[in-house]
Parts: sequence; C-alpha cells; structure tokens
Amino acid sequence: MIKNIVDRYIDIVKEEFKEYSKLILGKNFDSDIFNDFLNDYIDARYYNFIDDENIRTFRDKIIKIISNTQNLLEIKRPHDKELIEREANIFKNLLSFDAVSIVQSEESAINSLNEIYMNNNGKDNFKSRFIEKNVYYENKRNELKEKYESEVFFLKYKRLDLNIYYADIGYKIKFPKMYNEEFIKNAFNSGITNEDKLQVEYSMLSKEVLNEILVHNFKRKYVVDLPETLIEKEKKIKSILNTINSSAIQEKISLLISNKVFVRKRNEIYALMQKGYKFSLYIDNSFKTDIENIERLKMFEFTILNTEVKNYKEIKEKINNIKNLIEI
Repeated sequence: MIKNIVDRYIDIVKEEFKEYSKLILGKNFDSDIFNDFLNDYIDARYYNFIDDENIRTFRDKIIKIISNTQNLLEIKRPHDKELIEREANIFKNLLSFDAVSIVQSEESAINSLNEIYMNNNGKDNFKSRFIEKNVYYENKRNELKEKYESEVFFLKYKRLDLNIYYADIGYKIKFPKMYNEEFIKNAFNSGITNEDKLQVEYSMLSKEVLNEILVHNFKRKYVVDLPETLIEKEKKIKSILNTINSSAIQEKISLLISNKVFVRKRNEIYALMQKGYKFSLYIDNSFKTDIENIERLKMFEFTILNTEVKNYKEIKEKINNIKNLIEI
C-alpha cells in the first residue's frame, strides 16, 4: 500500500531524528528511550495530541510533552536518568529543525547539541557531520512535497464557515475551441473522470494539510466530494482514499455525501467511518425530520443545509441545535 504524504513525511522525520540521536549519543544510544521520546513527540507535533490548551505557544506545548516523557522514563528507569536527560535535551534542541521553534536559531541549537555530543564523545567534528545530515534530510523532505505538485491542476476553495472550506480541483488544460466550456465542465465532473480526478485532488489537498500542520495550523477544515459511483467500487475507493488514510489528514478533511446517497449506501459509509474517515452530510429533499434522522446527524463532521431545500423552515427548526450546522 502506498503511503500518504503525511505518513511519508513523518517517516523521514523519524529517520532523521534517529540519525541525529545516534550521532550525538554514539554507543550510549538507547533505542527504547529514544522511541518513547519520538512517539510522544510525533503524536504532539503532527497529530496535535496535546491535552493542555492553556499553554500559550505551540513550542511550549511540545516542550511540556518532552518533559513529561522524561519524567515518566526517569520513574521507570531511574538508573538511566543522565541518559534520559540527554535525550530530552536533544529533542528540545531539534525543534528548530522541525519548524516548531523560532525562538532558538539553528546555529544556537547546533551549538547546544554539540555540547551534548562533546560530553558524550570528546571528538570535534560534530558540526560538519550534523549539517551534512540536516541538508540531506531537508532535501528529502522537499523532494517529497514536490512530488505532490502539479502544473496542470490546482485547488479551489469556497468558504463555508469560519475555518471551514469546500475544496475542489481545477485544471489549466487548453482544449480546442470546438469544445464549448459547458461540455468540458460536464466531462470533467461526471462519470469515471470525476472519480479519477479525486486521486489528484485528495493528494494535493493532503499536501496542503501537511503544510498547515508544519506551521501549527490544526484549525482549518476541508469538505470534499465523494461520488456515489466511487462508493460502489471497493478496490478503487480504497486506492483513492489511501491518499488521505492518516489520522492527521482525516482530522482536517471530511467526505461530503448527500442524504440520498447515505440512505442508499449507509453500510459502506459506516464501514469507512470505522476506519477513521469523517463524513459531512448535505441535506437534500430526501431528508426526513424524524427523531432517528436528527439524532444521526451527530455522527457527521458537518451538516450542510441548503436554504433552498424543500421544507427548509421545518428542517431548520428541527435541527437548529445540531452542532456544526452550516447553511449555504
């Protein structure tokens, strides 16, 4: 299975941090201690698993996570307290190289890491070796993101609410004049072409999600179409959804279906929900305002109500207290 861009990017970061830690600690490197710090760091940095919302800056939140991991490890392995403290300091100084901290310059961070290295190894060629590795991994991260760029397609956004956007894909293809614009639009947004373009759209949007995570923006959310015809194709939908098959991406992207589609495909949609995919519901004329249907709205990320839908006033009155209701 091909990994999505966020998981691939995180794999690079994991490999990079391990190389740094092994370089600095040498024969004293302990994979168990390192992995405890790494896993907690990744959860906080990329998945935003941070409980304390009262801490003002993202950097301070990450520092707290590292300190908490250090405290737990020192309780579990009291005889390794010095090594645990060194690993904690390594992670704190690596924040400048993972777009977490702008407080500490990279030069200052390298000097601090060099001090840990010198206390551990006593050799003096650390800086050049560290910079060489840093340049290598920076290039590797950039090359990954470049693979998700396109000169033909671009993303279009429509604001639905505060920090909530409907995303779609546009194209820069020039067609012969014999084809009118309406014909091209219909061809691009129907049938198999409509399904296949989602592979590009979801991939490009996943890159946008990664860029937002890198600047600590976890608030912005996206709604994207999921055609009914694709839900019917088990292998194809699995292949396309693999591009957003990461909890970090799933937290920011929801798949839009109409109520009519949900009624017809509810079992398939429930199965996808169990795999972590979020859905938003577009209320169409098939929506019935009974208690069961209204209660069911709670499982959707957003409920989108068109003001021109039949029985709009009745529906609005019945679902007005539903969380994340958006009117368009």
